[in-house]
Amino acid sequence: MSVIRRLATCVVGLILISTIGAYAAPTRLIYFGRTRATELAWAEDVAQKFSAMRPDVEVEVWASGTGGGSDYQEKLAVLTAAGTPPDVFLGLADKLGFIVKGFALDITPYVERDRAELQINTFLPGVWESPSFQERQYGVPLSVTPQHLYYNRSLLLDRGLAPLPASWDDKSWTWERFLEYCRLLTVIGEQGHYEQLAVSQISEAKLPDICYMFGGDWFKPEAYETGWAERVTMTRPENVKAYEAVRDVYARYAAAGPPKGISGVSGFLQGRVAMDWIGAFRIGANFKEARKKGEIAFELAVGPVPLVENRMNTRWTDPLFISTASKNPDLAWEFVKFATDTESQELWTLYTGAMPARRSAIRTYIDGLTDVFDMSPNEILSAMEGSVIHSVRSIEESIVEVPLEIARRFNEWITPILAGTVPVGNGLATMEQALNAYIRQFNADMRTQ
Repeated sequence: MSVIRRLATCVVGLILISTIGAYAAPTRLIYFGRTRATELAWAEDVAQKFSAMRPDVEVEVWASGTGGGSDYQEKLAVLTAAGTPPDVFLGLADKLGFIVKGFALDITPYVERDRAELQINTFLPGVWESPSFQERQYGVPLSVTPQHLYYNRSLLLDRGLAPLPASWDDKSWTWERFLEYCRLLTVIGEQGHYEQLAVSQISEAKLPDICYMFGGDWFKPEAYETGWAERVTMTRPENVKAYEAVRDVYARYAAAGPPKGISGVSGFLQGRVAMDWIGAFRIGANFKEARKKGEIAFELAVGPVPLVENRMNTRWTDPLFISTASKNPDLAWEFVKFATDTESQELWTLYTGAMPARRSAIRTYIDGLTDVFDMSPNEILSAMEGSVIHSVRSIEESIVEVPLEIARRFNEWITPILAGTVPVGNGLATMEQALNAYIRQFNADMRTQ
């Protein structure tokens, strides 16, 4: 065969190979998230952008058909057992459960290899460590939800009260000053009916925040170090003091506790409750939509929780996990890096209104809040960043199983204490006894598996 004919044959062969490659089906990755329209819209957008960058990969978005609770994890378990697991999934609710039950891939080798590319220093303080367990990394943070104290600035000014500081480092906003505001912002009419209340609630009863703030805790330090609780410490004096303080506020000034005829959620938006102490999820779930509809007829602002011993508050972190059953973990890792970079997190906050995990994306988040809060952008930034700086990883992201039992039964244990129907010491002792029995049984069952 002549040299010319050989060259021609090679050229034809290369063309055929190129043509076959061009029409080869792309590798498919599955992204799995809960059925929330804004989150799915974000996922579709990010998937398209990733596929445009990597034409050899097609990312398909699957909706769980559930919320983010236990039914979400059950759906993931069903898909995995059926041999059709997603490659990447959003971590929700029992995030530590995804790790200890073997759903989430240990990504430590990927992280060590790509540490410079990940720009870990651009994450908000403490957030990167949230999806880790026993010094191994299992996820990359996408979104965070700390706690805030939202307030009706107009009501405060009408009562001659100064607005709350924006800075979490301001030591003038103390528990004692909070109590003074509670007294001045609670109005009882001539017939003995409450016309206005000071506060909706003090955080959530299923969270240990108030105990943290009074120097207490539900668990020993080693539980946070190992991820496994051997016992709870509900009856320690700091916890008793904390719950007695909350019970007293609930008795006289709060929508929570004994019924007073005013709802905490709707009462705040209606201008009948002055302060709303709750997680940042309230912004997207209530305030943004209420603002758009013109349903907030007062100046809305946000500040820190009052200072007791500290201002520790719960921070939830929602990461992206790679499934241990993924057939394409390397490609899944490339997608996770892309979906959690600064640009994708900016898209996340634009779609969902939730706080991004990266400080490098926080300005986009703040810009989206300037039409929600009657505050300057720098004041909003101070309030939002401060809440994360003073936050701690949620107990369900730190300790296996026990926090879930507390979440299931807090209405049985904690709610009666705060309603004043059960003495604080007795109620905490009952809770401690029941939980320690639960822990002994759970740990025994785990050891036999």
